Amino acid sequence: MPKVYYPQKARLVDATGHAPGTQFKVSYGLEYWDETPHYVYKVQMVYNGVVSGRRSPSYLKGTDDFQRVNETMQEIMYEVDNNIIKPDDKMIIVVNQAKQKEE
Repeated sequence: MPKVYYPQKARLVDATGHAPGTQFKVSYGLEYWDETPHYVYKVQMVYNGVVSGRRSPSYLKGTDDFQRVNETMQEIMYEVDNNIIKPDDKMIIVVNQAKQKEE
């Protein structure tokens, strides 16, 4: 499957009660829906440093995982809204190329 998501800002949050090496990747970036780019916020599961694209995040009851992920998302949203760039952020430039109709 071709890559459709390009994170611009991302933070990793350690997961509680999951297998060792499990984290939540909280991010903001560019995602293509068909051929149309959209900026989105996303939470993904990470196992031993690898994003698992097919697993939805789950938060174990009795832990503060959801709160920590939510706080991290709020921080990223604040940075995006206020144009705050941190050293680990990636810059994404989108060039929209209009398809020309052949006559």
